[in-house]
Formats: sequence, C-alpha cells, structure tokens
Amino acid sequence: MDTLRFRTSAAVRWPPFQIVLKFCLFEVAFYFAYRYGMSFSQVCASPFWFPDSVLLCALLLCRPQKWWIILLAPLPIRLLVAVPPGVPSWFPLIAYGIDSAKGLATAAALRRFIRNPLRLETLREFAWYCCSRWC
Repeated sequence: MDTLRFRTSAAVRWPPFQIVLKFCLFEVAFYFAYRYGMSFSQVCASPFWFPDSVLLCALLLCRPQKWWIILLAPLPIRLLVAVPPGVPSWFPLIAYGIDSAKGLATAAALRRFIRNPLRLETLREFAWYCCSRWC
C-alpha cells in the first residue's frame, strides 16, 4: 500500500518564513483570545483571562532575548479592538502594562524554577506554576 508523503516547499522550511508564520499565528490567537475575553460582561467576569494564557505560552516558546517582541505585539490589538462602553480610554493601556508584567514575571519564574516549563511533570512543578500565576 502506498503511503502518501507530503513534500514541504523550500519556502516553508526557510527559517525567516517560519518565524513570521509563528508570529502571525501568535497575533491571530491573541486577537481571538482578547475578543473572547472582552465578550464577558463586568458582572460575570472570566475566571481566566485568555490573552494572558496565549501571551505566557508565546513567552515560554521563544528565547528570552526575543521576549520584547512578544510583549509589544499585543499592544495594537489592545488599542484597536473596541472596549465595552463605559470603560475609560486609559484602561486598555494600564491593563496592557499589568498583563505584560504578569506574563513576563510568570515566564521568568517558570524558566527559573521548572526544568521544562512547557511540561509540568510533578506536583512541585505545578505548585510553582500556581504560585507564579497568582502570587
């Protein structure tokens, strides 16, 4: 029986193309997470802020030298996506700063205290994750 083999083009294997593609995927994921998070009313807030999860994943997947790019990428989304009526215009900027600081601190702590921050293998590692997210 023949097995199908898919050949990837040279452009897909070209490292700069892969970097741009991953960045675009991050932007799209952040955009949809932000839109979904903003759909909750202030009366019934989301227990998890989905854009923070997307940001943390992106920070953990890239080298710390590139974190500044990942931290700046959500800023246009936060400023251009409509906020609910009655929210002051300065609020998205302040929320962006706080969320970026939380993501940066969490990613740094997870990289420091967990051998593989992309995979929690022990209860101790899970406890470090919980402490870094909510402390």
